[in-house]
Amino acid sequence: MVDLRPVRSWPDTAPDPNWTLGWDVLLWTARYLRQPDGPDAGSPWKFTPEQVRIVLRWFEINDAG
Repeated sequence: MVDLRPVRSWPDTAPDPNWTLGWDVLLWTARYLRQPDGPDAGSPWKFTPEQVRIVLRWFEINDAG
């Protein structure tokens, strides 16, 4: 049997809102990106909850900025 569990390379949590620039990225995408195809074509782009956590972690900042 194949193990299909995801491999996590960092915690599956969101950082403190004061320590990430990711919220600005998510706001920009919601404002300017559209779903390109499918039944929701033309509607604002929506990330999955996991994708939101990834964006927030990706743009996380530390004391050094």
